[in-house]
Amino acid sequence: MAVRRTASVTVALGLLLPLLLSSCQAPVTLHVAYSSWVGYESLSLARDMGWLPDEVLLHRVESPAAAAQLLQEGVVQAAALTLDLALHVRQQLDDLKVVLVMGEFVAADGARNLSDTRPAPATMLHVLAVDGASLLHREEALAATIAGHFRALEYLRDNREDAIYRYAAGLSSSPAARWSALR
Repeated sequence: MAVRRTASVTVALGLLLPLLLSSCQAPVTLHVAYSSWVGYESLSLARDMGWLPDEVLLHRVESPAAAAQLLQEGVVQAAALTLDLALHVRQQLDDLKVVLVMGEFVAADGARNLSDTRPAPATMLHVLAVDGASLLHREEALAATIAGHFRALEYLRDNREDAIYRYAAGLSSSPAARWSALR
């Protein structure tokens, strides 16, 4: 009887030990590249407001192409890109996934003459793309990044004036310029 109980406890510990050890692992950092553009500034706002965990590190780069390069090189695990650029990157990274549409923007001024027969300006989707192969142990950090983005959008909606000033500081532009860009 004692042997059977000892065996049962040993088996139970053997099954639980990997779960206990995996929950004790230090969080793995998620590196996210983004460029200075108003649609990606929600990431900076989320960081500045303390809505991103310490495991999420943002890297501001000069352009979406530079963010894509860092993603392709494995320096970052996620990048804010245009959808067309993400599709291009997917040719090199088979496990690239688009996990968030950050915004939809018209690539020209929205004011158009209704009698104008030229094609409408292109609509660009801006997305958060991740290398699925590098997400092991980063799922919570990714979920927090997405939640931080949406919390920043809520803040922008509810506290527009303050958010505009914060965006302007991050983009090195005037609040008036940011206000018109966010309309």
